[in-house]
Amino acid sequence: MNVGARDFADLTGALLGQGRSVRFRARGGSMFPLIRHGEIVTARPVGLETLRVGDVVLHRIGPERLVAHRIVRLGHSNGQVAITTRGDASLGPGDRVGAEQILGLVVAVERGGRSAPLDRGVRRLAGGMWVRLWPAGPALVNLVRTTVRVCRKMGLRRGGPQAAPARTLDSPQVGD
Repeated sequence: MNVGARDFADLTGALLGQGRSVRFRARGGSMFPLIRHGEIVTARPVGLETLRVGDVVLHRIGPERLVAHRIVRLGHSNGQVAITTRGDASLGPGDRVGAEQILGLVVAVERGGRSAPLDRGVRRLAGGMWVRLWPAGPALVNLVRTTVRVCRKMGLRRGGPQAAPARTLDSPQVGD
């Protein structure tokens, strides 16, 4: 189903507002390497009180644009929740987001036919660590991108290089 950006944002907001989860194809590279262009992400409704630094949230920027970015700062300002989000591969200071702009929590990404949860366990812990390591983040992202590119050129895939089939040598016949 193809819809315009504003319709997509409105529909996604309405579904999450009704307590439903949504799945959609990610566009762009701001969350590389966690979320890559073209991968399927799942977002579910979220209460502000459960959000933590390191979580990836889906939020509005203007009436037509939805963004899935990581929370890098969470606090209060003038009696209101103050949230700053930034893409993992972004160099800028991030976006200030009001509580009313938060639509949901990104809870999974599908890669290679498998779904990986982002909202618990090691991946949630890694999200918090990423925020603390962010000053080195862009350099790490460039290192990962270069490594992936080199591995692809060398024909390497996940799980290591493809081993050549084992060769056997005929053993000489030992007669009696």
